[in-house]
Amino acid sequence: LQFLYFIGGRLQKMIIRFGVLVLSAMCASCTPADDLFSRVLGEHANKFHGYVVASQEADTFTLTAQRDSSGRQVITGNTVGSVAAGLQYYLSNYAKVQIRTGWSGSNTKVPENLPVLKEDITVPRTYKWGYYLNVCTLSYTMAWWKWEQWEQELDWMALTGINLPLAFVGQEYVWQKTFAKFGLTDDDMKSFFSGPAFLAWQRMGNIQGWGGPLPQDFINDSKDLQVKILARMEELQITAVLPAFAGHLPAAFTTKYPNSTFHKSSDWGHFPEPYGNVWMLDPADPMFVPVGKAFVETYREVYNTSSVYFNADQYNEMTPSNSSDTYLAQSGKAVYNSLVAVEKEAVWVMQGWLFLEGFWTVERAKAYLSLIPNDKMLILDLRSDGDEQFSRLDSYFGKPFIWSMLNNWGGNTGMYGQMNDINTFPQSSIVKNSTIAGYGLTMEGANTNYVMYELLLQNLWRTLPHPNMTEWMMDYSERRYGARLPQTTQTWVLLHKTVYSGKTNQQKSVTRNVVTYRPHMNMGHESLNRSCIVFYNASLVQEAMMNMLSVYDQLSSQETYQNDLVDITRQVMSNELMALSDNHTAAYNAKNLTAMKMVAAKMLNMFAMKTPFWVPRSSSSSGAGSTMHAAGDTTRHNQTCMNGMHVTRLPYGDQMVILLIMQGRNGVDLLKHSTFLVGNCTSMQQQQPCQKESHSIRELSTMNASHKSRHGNTRPTTSNHFQVHLKVIRVTL
Repeated sequence: LQFLYFIGGRLQKMIIRFGVLVLSAMCASCTPADDLFSRVLGEHANKFHGYVVASQEADTFTLTAQRDSSGRQVITGNTVGSVAAGLQYYLSNYAKVQIRTGWSGSNTKVPENLPVLKEDITVPRTYKWGYYLNVCTLSYTMAWWKWEQWEQELDWMALTGINLPLAFVGQEYVWQKTFAKFGLTDDDMKSFFSGPAFLAWQRMGNIQGWGGPLPQDFINDSKDLQVKILARMEELQITAVLPAFAGHLPAAFTTKYPNSTFHKSSDWGHFPEPYGNVWMLDPADPMFVPVGKAFVETYREVYNTSSVYFNADQYNEMTPSNSSDTYLAQSGKAVYNSLVAVEKEAVWVMQGWLFLEGFWTVERAKAYLSLIPNDKMLILDLRSDGDEQFSRLDSYFGKPFIWSMLNNWGGNTGMYGQMNDINTFPQSSIVKNSTIAGYGLTMEGANTNYVMYELLLQNLWRTLPHPNMTEWMMDYSERRYGARLPQTTQTWVLLHKTVYSGKTNQQKSVTRNVVTYRPHMNMGHESLNRSCIVFYNASLVQEAMMNMLSVYDQLSSQETYQNDLVDITRQVMSNELMALSDNHTAAYNAKNLTAMKMVAAKMLNMFAMKTPFWVPRSSSSSGAGSTMHAAGDTTRHNQTCMNGMHVTRLPYGDQMVILLIMQGRNGVDLLKHSTFLVGNCTSMQQQQPCQKESHSIRELSTMNASHKSRHGNTRPTTSNHFQVHLKVIRVTL
């Protein structure tokens, strides 16, 4: 058997080597940039050729006027990422093509004859870094992503100039290995790790064990996935921001080392024991640096990565146990010392979100950062688009920072953006005279408002605001659908005047939908970061929807059109529901029962779903299209699957509520355009309580949904583990 294994192994290596030689012969001039071109453009990739030209200067790309011998448009740059950004620049500005390989759809209708440039065009990067991801995004949007989705996302990062993303997948495997070195077992870790959808807050030390235990299969699979992610980042010359030790510990560590000094973290979200008040190792304790050092060493052993950028958030939305300047300085120094104990060139990347808390006066913030060299720290000014802290804290006392747009809290799905501010503020003197080192996207949840992200990321390659945002929106519409149709152009002009005309004093982030609230008398008005307030003329959004419906026959096969029509229509319904909710409250306050009943009937009628229902197919390699279903169609079962899209009908009294459930490529059903995913299920058939019983909207939003993990972790979840938020979407054609 050993001999056969030996022979088999040698044959396998020979076959692989032969395959490599064949591929090399087929594409002698292929480069990593060309490989990326092939992944994102398919058959159109042979119209372009990209390669890296070594340079010590800042990132730059060049589009050549002279085509190569094969007639291809040549794009050069000093990194693979720069070359990719050059491709994006050419496609957007000359070919009128929009590539968004992940969740927003894309238009890759590359012209048969590419536009010819009159002269070479060279564009330098404005600032060194393009940062991507909030710690929360990994849970709110990406908890169940597999390699296919990550591969697309990584290509998109390179295309848009992102070169410093958070790389947090797979760290639980390293934590297991690290704490094992200190005598802890895998069982000791079970009460520490939260479930996949809640790992973000556990990683920042706010909670532990919530939604757990975390299946070992998930931990192992995530490790394997991270190996691929880091390898592709290296290929694309993208710098990974890796996790690090911030002091948060499993409870078992405190019993193993009773002589060490520990503190309970401050209350966060009113989570009860044992889920809240996570143990923290005192920064002055002799064990702090050894634990942090062991984690970084173990991480490098597991993933064979040499990145020197590490993220650690000690006090995210939590108050330190001691407010003295000495203690705060010691806290920051302990994290930094644990990094440089392994990597002398280590740079601590920290979310600056903590400084929004009232505890952090200028003096305390300065003390906390005082013992870290300025060039060894990079701070994410997490919400520069409204709550920026860099000006209050004197450019973080000399430390470089990333100007970031948050825009989305909680993974909400409303249409919103501060478009005019995003166009101008990053180019203002207050920013240019600071220690800014780049721009970043730090949304808590993705999947919405892609137009805002495209606008912000263009700051990486321009030094002046766009002079005419109306014209920019018209160009965006043309790129998005492949043609400048009057109806779609007017749609985006109207959206610029309405949902994307936000100001911080009106609304701080993406709006919610009234149906996602637990019923009370002031729904939609709680705070500016989670309201449903309509600060614009809602009739103009209705007009935008009608414009989109008028070109259904021309554009219905395009995924960009499908996504946008659903988004706009959902916003129209959300606005209408908000108005009805306010009217209902006003009638109640006026003790007008007749008016209350009339408004209630209108609201319930919006859930009746008795008219035809337009269902876009999910994004897939097999193309896109649309299918009509009537809610009264009794020939279909409770659940229908169309090209990866489930249409699930849930009984609601004598009415019927229809949910769109998108079959993720990883085999996980997600609520299409919803706030939270239901759970880790391979089929909605496993959501038996939803399918066999009648529930009110309120009951559905807090029900005890059973779910079965694809990793074999079968257990019921409490109503707080997963909330089912209903987004009912209707288009009458």
